[in-house]
Amino acid sequence: MKACRERPRETIQRLIVIIALAYATLIPEPLPAAGFKVGTPETLKFYCGDKIVAPGDSRANVLAKCGEPAWREMREEARTEAYLLNKTPVNFVTTEEWVYNFGSHQFLHFLRFQGDRLAEVETGGYGYDDRDFGRNCGNGRNISLGDRKLEVLVKCGEPMEGAGGGGALVESDEWTYNFGPESFMYFVKFRHGKVYDVRTGGYGR
Repeated sequence: MKACRERPRETIQRLIVIIALAYATLIPEPLPAAGFKVGTPETLKFYCGDKIVAPGDSRANVLAKCGEPAWREMREEARTEAYLLNKTPVNFVTTEEWVYNFGSHQFLHFLRFQGDRLAEVETGGYGYDDRDFGRNCGNGRNISLGDRKLEVLVKCGEPMEGAGGGGALVESDEWTYNFGPESFMYFVKFRHGKVYDVRTGGYGR
């Protein structure tokens, strides 16, 4: 019985397919543009009414679409967000964050500007109504790592000291909450606008 043998042309075609598949696995994923994070379109934009807000919009454009934000903060940062093709780190120095609150039935939106342009949009938890402001703190127990400054304010109200939002350049802030003589004091530390450490002290006063 004669063994079946592939024709030379079929053998060449098979080799071409194998080489093409191997080469595809070696192609690196494209790098994100400097200043922007990779994400789905839903995480990079949101709607103010029927108007779309997305990275690349100017501050004036965002104000015209959405009006004044509920919170503004400028801060000084030194962190690596992306890499250029030559592997040089891209360090952002000064950023401005705006937060839009559309009420307790919609999510908070966090906008981060680099220079005059919107660089990043993030969605937080549900927003708040004025009557809910500062009423969900649990005497500090509901403060969580990763909470934004506005989220802590919404939960706990104004701290005893340290809330400098809206102007000063800050790398790391510490807020102090005093809930009275029957509860511990809480010391909340922020880095890049988010809670990274929560500690308790002695009883308040």
